[in-house]
Amino acid sequence: MSKKSFVQIFIIILFQTILYPTNLFSQEEISLPHVFTFIDSPLAEQRQVLTSEEIEETHTESLPSLFESMGIQTLSYGAYGSQSNPSIRGFTGGTVRVVVDGVPMNSSQNGNFDFTSINPNDIEKIEVVRGGFTEGLAGEGAVGGVVYITTKTQKLGNHFNAGLGTKTFFYSECPLDSFFADFTWNSQLSENTFFKAGGNFSFAQNRFLYLNRMNKIRENKDAEVTDGNADLSLMHFFGNGNYFSVSDLFYGGSKKLSSGGNQSDYNNSLLTSVFFPALNFPFLQSPLKMNGNLSWKSSNQWYDAENSQHNLNEVKSDFSMQALVFSWLSQMLGFHLEWDHLSSTNTGTHSIFSGCVKGTSKIFLSEWASLSLPLSFTFSNTNFAFVPKLGFRFDLTFAAILFDAYRMISFPNMNQLYWVGVGARGNTNLLPESGWGGEVTFDSKLSWLPLSVCVFTNYYENSIHWGVTDSSASIWTPLNLSSAFYLGADISFVKTFFHILTLRANFEYLYNRLLDESNSSTYGKMIMYTPDIVASLSALLKMSFASFTLEANYTGRRYEDNANTYALSPFLLLNASSELLVWEHFTPYLRADNILNERYESVPGFPRPGFSLTFGLRASW
Repeated sequence: MSKKSFVQIFIIILFQTILYPTNLFSQEEISLPHVFTFIDSPLAEQRQVLTSEEIEETHTESLPSLFESMGIQTLSYGAYGSQSNPSIRGFTGGTVRVVVDGVPMNSSQNGNFDFTSINPNDIEKIEVVRGGFTEGLAGEGAVGGVVYITTKTQKLGNHFNAGLGTKTFFYSECPLDSFFADFTWNSQLSENTFFKAGGNFSFAQNRFLYLNRMNKIRENKDAEVTDGNADLSLMHFFGNGNYFSVSDLFYGGSKKLSSGGNQSDYNNSLLTSVFFPALNFPFLQSPLKMNGNLSWKSSNQWYDAENSQHNLNEVKSDFSMQALVFSWLSQMLGFHLEWDHLSSTNTGTHSIFSGCVKGTSKIFLSEWASLSLPLSFTFSNTNFAFVPKLGFRFDLTFAAILFDAYRMISFPNMNQLYWVGVGARGNTNLLPESGWGGEVTFDSKLSWLPLSVCVFTNYYENSIHWGVTDSSASIWTPLNLSSAFYLGADISFVKTFFHILTLRANFEYLYNRLLDESNSSTYGKMIMYTPDIVASLSALLKMSFASFTLEANYTGRRYEDNANTYALSPFLLLNASSELLVWEHFTPYLRADNILNERYESVPGFPRPGFSLTFGLRASW
């Protein structure tokens, strides 16, 4: 077929799709214009899920608390509003991918994502994939894991939800420390057109007493945070479940720094998407699911004490399609392209063009066995890599057993390459971090034993660490220094008793050792900030008029440095929440954090709050 003929056929299909959608779309799987169904084949990757109902029942004002309840360590640099990164299997920052509504959100400047920019009450679902094996397109580039966040979509009819809350740390000089407010309004403009608007506002003085390392009581002050976000979304369905949408998310925050000065953050994300869930072609064994999006994200930060500012613009485009090509083969093909431009007083002006082309072949070997083969070609400016992966899934009567093997690649971010500051300088000669991983997962199908157990191992090399290259000048720079070995296990358990009591447990054990023989002080030592054990246990008692939640989160011993000289003590956080349905539209709630008043730091030098109590009220119509 000539290139001209191919283009002509594509144009005909496109116009027929838009003008006469009912001729092309499967009528068997889709019954209403606002409801679509597309059943994917079973995944070879393991996913841990929290639904919107489960999220709302925790009544937490920040996502890091949710991660802790899922048995995930968080590295928090202070109280609400401070930087906080999830750490999965010892990996954090850019090696843990964050995907919001199908769009990768990690900053190309530092690899992080500001979780305070999303209101937990606006989330429909959180899915966590541990490890670097991912079948989909958006999670490509993960090393430690992927956090998929799906925000709430529009609802039929008109709905309004709002909430108010206040928190106290029981500090006499500041009896009511924090205030939170949020709202969401859903409107059905026509039979097929929906509009959603939402926002939240937070004010936290973050004043509390803590016990420092000299066992002296000190006051945490000069850490005030005022921030909020606004979320607008328009969605239009056409032709049996197909839709296009436009959404915008804005976040603004003013934060005082304990080190002095103020930090201002202003971020805006604009996303356009089109989704065809079930295009019907005679040469395919199933409908073709096709979707694409184009997004623009602008991130702006100012630090007045350092007289520095950072302006980052990211333009991203994704396209993927998936179908059952033969009765034994399901195929996904897609690409991700990204252009990032940074103008910074510390990093200078730089641009990075990156992306990947990925195909995932799912081969059905029998009724109970399938093979998954994701292959990706990824690049970042002049760095290129081929990333193969292989997964097997066996669906037995009593369990599903998964075997995964994969390559891991993480490219340097802009700060690591170009940063220039007092006593610190980037390194343009950095190599990509790389490694190999494998895991075996057992998912029980027995109703009396809803248990999932995963044993994993990784070997990682060219890991990037900041270090001193010239002791006389004391210049810190990122270097490809360490190789490391990881071996561990993830265990999760979810069970509901008598339809009212749900127990949820998560446990992660991690053994890791640095293997850089050129550095005798760190060889054979644990990687800094990586605990040997992270665990959580929660119980939810849910009745028709009230619900009660009790959760315990444990983080084991970690070291402050790779030489394992100083250790941070393990800590146990005990939290509880309750809500009462006093009327059809109003739900008052109460949440207690750190009931044991644990004095701890997840990162050295950044004390965390002790016991706190949050009072709130939620309303819905």
